[in-house]
Parts: sequence; C-alpha cells; structure tokens
Amino acid sequence: LAFEVKGLPAAALGGIGLIYIKFNPRQTVSWKKLLNIPAIMVSAFIALFWFVAMYRIHGAVYLDSFFEDQVGMRVSSKAVQIAGNLILGTVLMFALYVPWFLFGFKNMKKNWREVKSENMAFTGFVIVWVLSIILMSGLVSKFYERYLLPIIPFASVWLAWWLIKGGIFEQKSGKKTAIFILQALNLILIIAALFLNIRLGAPTLVFVGLGFGILIWVYLIRLCWREIKSVEAISYSILLLFYLGSFVTYQISLPDQGDQVSEFILENNIPKGSRIAFIGHLHTGSKIRIGLGKDYKMIDVVQSYDEKKLEDFSFFIVEDKHIESFINNHYQIETITVNWDPKILAEMIQGILVNNVSEVLKQQGRKYYWVTHKNQKNVE
Repeated sequence: LAFEVKGLPAAALGGIGLIYIKFNPRQTVSWKKLLNIPAIMVSAFIALFWFVAMYRIHGAVYLDSFFEDQVGMRVSSKAVQIAGNLILGTVLMFALYVPWFLFGFKNMKKNWREVKSENMAFTGFVIVWVLSIILMSGLVSKFYERYLLPIIPFASVWLAWWLIKGGIFEQKSGKKTAIFILQALNLILIIAALFLNIRLGAPTLVFVGLGFGILIWVYLIRLCWREIKSVEAISYSILLLFYLGSFVTYQISLPDQGDQVSEFILENNIPKGSRIAFIGHLHTGSKIRIGLGKDYKMIDVVQSYDEKKLEDFSFFIVEDKHIESFINNHYQIETITVNWDPKILAEMIQGILVNNVSEVLKQQGRKYYWVTHKNQKNVE
C-alpha cells in the first residue's frame, strides 16, 4: 500500500525495515514469521493494481513519467544542496518535537540505560529508521518537510517512552513556560485569523469553526491557571496551533486553482473531452486536474516544449512565468486563476489595511492563464 502511494522511496524504506527486523542481533525474527504469504499476496495486489490500471489506460509511456518523478528530477547530484537538505531535515526533525525533546535532557544517562535494557531492538530500529529517512530526504533535488512524516509514528512512541522514564508527569519545571509560549502562539493565530477573515469577508462557517477553536483555547488557559493536566495541555496546545493555523491560511490559499478552473470551465461551457495543455508547476497541475474531473484530458507539457506539440491541443493553462511565449498574434489570453503568493504577505496586510486587496492581488498574485488560438471559439 505504501509503494502504491509513494513509489520507490516507500519500497526502499520497506526494505530497510524488513532487513532490520530479520538481522538485528537483539531480537531476530524467523523467515517463516516474516514472510507471511497471505499478507504478501494482498499487499502485492494492492501495490501493483495502480500500475496495471495505468498501463491499460495510458500504455507503457506512463512508466517514463513515473521514473522521472521517482528518480529523474527528484534526485540531486549537487553536494552543497544535499548537505543543505541533510541539515534542514535534521533541524526539522527536532522542531517537530518542540517542546517535548527539551524535557528529555533530564536524567539522560539514567533514561538511556533503562530504555536500552528494556528494549534495545526497538530503540535500534527507531535510530535506523530516522537516519534512513533523513538521508533519503537529503538526496532530493527539492526538499519538502512532508518527507519526514514517516519518522513521526515510531519516533513519537520512542520519545514518549523516554519521557515517561524521565518522570514527565511528575516534572513541574519547564512545563509552565512551554504552555505559556504555546498559548501565546495560539493567541497570535486567533488574532491573525480574526483580522484576515473579518476584513476579507469569510463565510459564517469559518467563524463558527474559529469560535470553536477559541473555546478550546480558553479551556486550555483554565487548565494552565489551575495547574492541572499540564502534559495534556501541552499536547492540546500543539494540536490547536495547526487547527487555528488553517483559519489563517484559508484566505491565502483558498479557493485553490482547481476550484477556480472548474468554475471557469462551467461558466464558459468548455466542450467535454477537450485536450488541454498544462504548462506550469506540477503540484498545481494536480489540483487543476482534480478540479477538471474525468471529462477533460489535461496533459503536462514540459517547459522546453515544441511549438508543433501545441498544435495538438485546443486549450492551454499556463503559469504566469511562462506566459511570455504566448503573447503574440496567434493566441488569446485571459486570467483563469489568481492566488496569494506567500512572498507578498506584507503587501497583502497593507492592502487589507487600506482596503485595496483586490488591486494588490490582481497585480502581485500568482496567476494562471487560459490560452486559446485566436481563430478558435471558446464557447460552443
């Protein structure tokens, strides 16, 4: 199942896990137990079903895209970039567990002896697993923090085990400070979310959800004031950061390009079955492809495209940084999506304050364009 979703990296990680389980000296597992035939058969069917389906739909050419995505453009050969990715991955791994790992410094030697004596096999597996994922993440051409997600389950269990050995539930020093900092961060998010959504006119449902988050925040303040359930309060405060953060990003990221394109397609009665060339960021292309649905065939065209290739398409969706190639007498261009660019957050806030948001978004936002041949009608 992991291979179906994440491809070759998941196969590599799965292989590392199986090798460790089989050959670690602390707790070996027999081949008979490891190679469970029913489980292998079910897993193989699930993992390979997607590849068989894609072969029947697209033919062998889809393997080129798969290989390019998994190995070609993903893998970096630059030493400086790899070193930077490794440093970033390591820093982010610790950042994922703030403030928990800070509580683990107390009685480090004693805790290490205890966890080592209880279950060194699991400790060793966590170390191998974390290092493997960080190393694999370091080799990519562009680092994404989501690459570290497989670390979280095992490392979280191990860290919780470590903290309990260190008496986290009995500790008082540091917990008040952690809770105060987290609650202050949540308050900042509440203020930012209220500011953005009130000024930009969010729907009622957004304020209902935000109000629910504020109630949780008040409840956590009460727990802190009474000095009860301190560890739980820290956990809830961390989770609340992500919940409240979604109300801040709501105005920046939604509606996404897929929703905007879908609305444009319906309003302009674009014929179903049309072939659409996409020239832009592949992740944005995935959102747009989902928005288009199965009635339209959108093909990613590489940036170094051939003009003859474009003749095979009725319509084009083009990212703003590639639109220069289409500004001539042969094409008709209109804006199809506009989204905020995080780089212009300061300009966005300034636009909100002076009530000039639409103009700032129009001038500096991220745009995708709908491009057609001038001798072609948009509407049938």
